[in-house]
Amino acid sequence: RTTKVDKPTTQGKINMSTTLNTDEAPIQKSHAEDLAQISLELEKPYLYQNRRTGQPSSAPLTARQLCRLLCPAVDGSIMRSTTMMVTPETLVIGYEISTGQYAAEGWVLAKKTPVLREACSSWHY
Repeated sequence: RTTKVDKPTTQGKINMSTTLNTDEAPIQKSHAEDLAQISLELEKPYLYQNRRTGQPSSAPLTARQLCRLLCPAVDGSIMRSTTMMVTPETLVIGYEISTGQYAAEGWVLAKKTPVLREACSSWHY
């Protein structure tokens, strides 16, 4: 696909035309599209393995909820892993609520799941 673009002169008058090949132009996502993708990623449901019982959670949590559990701030410091419900070593599995299907990759450590890996990381400001 080509688009004709008129180029203005220094005096503000149009004096020539150029044809651009828009098929070669890089495709850039809008900021709104990026935010929508991030929001979808954070709303993905997961089951997690209960640390005490070894059983799967009775209800799925969203990635957003798991991120909050993985990096809770208490009085300005991070909670100790012994008191955390979910740790970076907790096994999680993606779960599709509408179909009742589990993620094909199966159970994975929270710290190996892309969005949760970021929540487990140390952040320095």
